[in-house]
Amino acid sequence: HAPSLAHATTAAILRSGYLSRRETQDGNALAINLSSERVRTALWLLDGVRQGQPLASLLGYRFERGLHENHRNLVLDRYIPSFRRLTSPNVPTLPAESVVDGLVLVQKHRANAIPWGVPSALPDPASQPDLYKACCDELDALDAALDAVTDLVLAESVHHVAQGNPVRAGATLEAVAHGEAPPPRID
Repeated sequence: HAPSLAHATTAAILRSGYLSRRETQDGNALAINLSSERVRTALWLLDGVRQGQPLASLLGYRFERGLHENHRNLVLDRYIPSFRRLTSPNVPTLPAESVVDGLVLVQKHRANAIPWGVPSALPDPASQPDLYKACCDELDALDAALDAVTDLVLAESVHHVAQGNPVRAGATLEAVAHGEAPPPRID
């Protein structure tokens, strides 16, 4: 089921790519999830980029807001300065308007390179499991938001290639990858 034949073609190409890569080392490389919630999240982030905000900052705002709003009983706001220092280590005193670099934070989370515990002033998994789990939940949500953007941009590029418009496909990928120009509207 698709809104148009062009969208059905895009879905068929993406599915074929997924099936052909499923048994390889990077079997999830083409596992595209375009559920409505993920598309809304990705569109929100891309709209912010289109309005001149860096993707890293938008992800950071989202992460900090999640710490503040999603776990009110745990008061996770106290960890925001530590996460900011973690993603901007060369800035000794961060201005109040600074924000976590969401891209760096996702990379550190994926690489298990976040120094939990006393030296970093982040919750210790052993002595503060509730605080640690809540922070990890927000990190996972941040990773999922970035993954939603990559899924949507990949699907958009495949859609334009399938429609015989490789220039538009390249423009979308370039805009998101380099951030030098706002990404075009998603079809």
